[in-house]
Amino acid sequence: MARRSGSPSSAPDALEQALRDRVLEALPDVSEAPSRFGGGLAFRRGAREFAHFHPGGEVDLRLPRAAQRALRDDPRAVPRPRASDWIAYRLEAPADVDRALELIHAAWEAAGG
Repeated sequence: MARRSGSPSSAPDALEQALRDRVLEALPDVSEAPSRFGGGLAFRRGAREFAHFHPGGEVDLRLPRAAQRALRDDPRAVPRPRASDWIAYRLEAPADVDRALELIHAAWEAAGG
């Protein structure tokens, strides 16, 4: 039987879990629920969804346009083809969890208003 921990598909799952744990630990007033946009689990502040996960190690973030523009040169950031409040961020390595947590914090702050 093959070891799941050694399979490539488990790496994004482990990064997602690490990010989920850190978000729930670091940010107050955050709940998890299924995404209303059809992704996986979502983070909400009150009724407002500000981040959700997609399979394969991608997290969608609801960020203001200025914050999205600041990510223009980040190869892990994937903007939508049309104007949107959402931008995707790929989790590819353990260091990406730290950066994703910073971005989720910005999305959480934007959701508080």
